[in-house]
Amino acid sequence: MQRFLDVVFFLYYLTHVPIALFVDSQAVFPQKYYPEQLVNLKNWYCREFRDPMMVDPPPWFCSFCLCEVFIQFPFFFVGIYAYFKGAAKAKWIRIPVIIYSTHVATTLITIFYHTLTYDFSASPYPAPRNLSERLTLLGFYAPYLIIPLLNLLDACFSSAYREQGKVKSVRLVRDKETDRFKGFAYVEFDDTDSLREALTYDGALFEDKNLRVDIAEGRKNDRGGRGRGGDRGGRGGRGGFRGGDRGYDRGGDRGGYGGRGGYDRRPRRDSGGSGGAPEFREPSPESASRRPRLKLLPRTVDKPLNETAEAPRNASIFGTGKPRDEAKVEATRSRTTSESSQQ
Repeated sequence: MQRFLDVVFFLYYLTHVPIALFVDSQAVFPQKYYPEQLVNLKNWYCREFRDPMMVDPPPWFCSFCLCEVFIQFPFFFVGIYAYFKGAAKAKWIRIPVIIYSTHVATTLITIFYHTLTYDFSASPYPAPRNLSERLTLLGFYAPYLIIPLLNLLDACFSSAYREQGKVKSVRLVRDKETDRFKGFAYVEFDDTDSLREALTYDGALFEDKNLRVDIAEGRKNDRGGRGRGGDRGGRGGRGGFRGGDRGYDRGGDRGGYGGRGGYDRRPRRDSGGSGGAPEFREPSPESASRRPRLKLLPRTVDKPLNETAEAPRNASIFGTGKPRDEAKVEATRSRTTSESSQQ
């Protein structure tokens, strides 16, 4: 919705430039300074819409036209630039828009009142004589009242113009191999009020994509546990704060803690050069494509699963061993003793 309003305001300021420069300014400057085609265009408008204020402008109407040419006209280019970028990226336009829209609304209300109540019967120029002709003339002025009022309300109440809290730090998550943005980020705020305000943007539309904003879960530490999250918040789904529809635990192409993952023995960058523990990381698409797939073949053994293998030696508590022959041991010992005595 905000982007649609940005387009409406952009077109309003863009079309107001030639109208103010070539038509409205003829109410205060001599016609000899204008090409004949522009003079004929103004005269045609006065006849068709019965607008005597452009033919013989009263002093108060001249003052409005002078303000439009010398004060409002430079601001038109500022409005064109701001709403071309979008209100969310040009928050500084809020106060100037409030001033401009308030001034334009007050001038148009005066014109509306004069058109509806003034007696034009004595006017020598084409003028509205009945209610239908008065409403026809006001129909031409109506967009120049409605759009500034809409611009005023948008600048006063739309969250697109507000600052997004007190941000302490922003960390974009990138792929370690390609340094490509994975699509989400961690934002840390200075206070809980800023965090609560950021959470209100969950599901908001930004650049035609839905934002995912949530409280960040704690990281997995080296022992498999999770650390403390702190007052962290704000994380987009796929595409970061450009939006997306992936779940919060997914990130990048493979997503979160899913996938098989590679194993990296390089030390961590933040280990202070002390070697560090090995680090798991996602494999690159090239290495994943070269990895052979595991092929499971049908079972060929008829025996039941988990059957305990039995050996013959299990039948005896001594296994396959036999007790020694004491006679042979004694004979061997005597023979050894006699040989030693002969030497």
